[in-house]
Amino acid sequence: DPTNNFHTIAVAPHQVYGPRDNLFLPNLLETAGNNKLFIFGKGENRICFTHVDNYAHGLCIAERAIGEGKNVAAGKFYIVTDGVTHPKGEQYLIFWEILDEAIIAMGFKPLASKPHLPLWLLFGLAYICEFLQWITGTTFKLNYFNV
Repeated sequence: DPTNNFHTIAVAPHQVYGPRDNLFLPNLLETAGNNKLFIFGKGENRICFTHVDNYAHGLCIAERAIGEGKNVAAGKFYIVTDGVTHPKGEQYLIFWEILDEAIIAMGFKPLASKPHLPLWLLFGLAYICEFLQWITGTTFKLNYFNV
């Protein structure tokens, strides 16, 4: 609302990682270590990682773009990623390939050697889990969002 001197900007990362990540990679590695992780679909999912320092830098740049009466970026939406620092300069990675590298480095069974789970099956199971969650109040790791 420029008339009241209130400016906003949206800065969003894709998948954040960093030295104190206690959720994303540890959960996936734990599931892989328990031999319960499988590739969903064809395994060609693209992902852009964002190191927490790059995300913080993007937030600082955004603040400067709307701070102290400036409104150059007010009302706009920006996505922050590691960009061209990804291998091969493609600005994205294949999620299951890069995750498999971490899994193998931990000494676990490679995901690529296991069967892929078809998306139709996963979506069906996810809907069932969400229905059961609605009925029982129990949270399941498998849900529509995770597929």
